[in-house]
Amino acid sequence: MKKYCILLLLLSGCSLLPTPKTEPVHLYLFETYPTIKNNRSAKTIAISTPTSQPGFDTPQIAYQRQALTLSYFLYHRWVDTPAHMLKPLLVQTLDPYFVILPQMASHSLADIQINTELVSLKQNFIDHPSHVDLQLRIQIIDVKNNHVISSRLFNEMQPAATEDAYGGVIATNLALHRILIEVLNYVLLTTGSHEVEREVVTDVFE
Repeated sequence: MKKYCILLLLLSGCSLLPTPKTEPVHLYLFETYPTIKNNRSAKTIAISTPTSQPGFDTPQIAYQRQALTLSYFLYHRWVDTPAHMLKPLLVQTLDPYFVILPQMASHSLADIQINTELVSLKQNFIDHPSHVDLQLRIQIIDVKNNHVISSRLFNEMQPAATEDAYGGVIATNLALHRILIEVLNYVLLTTGSHEVEREVVTDVFE
């Protein structure tokens, strides 16, 4: 009986302990920007689903505090993998200038195929202030002749306004906007079209 009473006291004591508070997970998006209307090229483009290098095919937001290491924020995530969020932005960027093949259509119907690989996307805390390193590899394929016309690695480094995950998210979106303009000019020039002006929106988050 005595043991039974002690057990009840222990159980009731455990129930009175405070429940640990769990910090909510913050989810972030890639920002969209207004597109410039333009006369479309007659070329039809198929945009493949972007791929990622190992370590970046995850909704977790990556950062680096020392060389050759990769870590992730616990309570800050993208709403989807960066590669999946990238495709709609590529479509939005190229759509005013080309005929974009519908997603379910066969790529054999296109003139040009765009392959994209996310090589790196991380907030670098090795330097101060921290900055975001964003790298995309773009490959342009002539579908009719089945050969690679051109391939290029794009790099953008954007300083973060604050030394936290949200500062990295803002920096990522600014870097991404610049890279998308560079990609658009690259595709236009490679396919024989004209170049557009590079205009960076810096106050979109203010």
